[in-house]
Amino acid sequence: MKVLANEKDLQRKIKVIGDINLNNQSVGYLPQFMDEKWEKLMVEDYFLRETPLDEPNYDNYLLYSVISENFSKFKLNFEELLLRNINELSGGERIKIQLIKLIIKDYDILILDEPTRNLSPMTNPALREALIKYNGTIIAVSHDRTFLKEVCDRFYKLTNDKLEMVNGI
Repeated sequence: MKVLANEKDLQRKIKVIGDINLNNQSVGYLPQFMDEKWEKLMVEDYFLRETPLDEPNYDNYLLYSVISENFSKFKLNFEELLLRNINELSGGERIKIQLIKLIIKDYDILILDEPTRNLSPMTNPALREALIKYNGTIIAVSHDRTFLKEVCDRFYKLTNDKLEMVNGI
């Protein structure tokens, strides 16, 4: 997943040979764990910056109505959470804000690594609905078979170095 998302810190851990050509498509990535550098910042900062070290992009305030609308869909209180530090959020709240940020950016490709972890059954319908309506390509890894069946139309199995398409899961 990290190779597809072109994660920069990956180069320190493994050697990647060759290139992945995404034909200049934009890629949004939901990692299994949020970068620790975000934890000292507020939720508002998360939506104003691309990375934790970037300066805030105040043009993102124009997206606040869309962000607020998505907070409601994911059963989050926008006004309450916006000024809280990310390290104060539950695992489910962290996943939700990451998903909201990805969904509103309108990437060509979404790469989701275990998107349903830490989400309550009440929240999963909001995630499923958002992904079903999503116009781009979604690549998801999940142990939640129900989620995969509802959101995905093709399934692949990766075993060691072999990738094969399978009929259903």
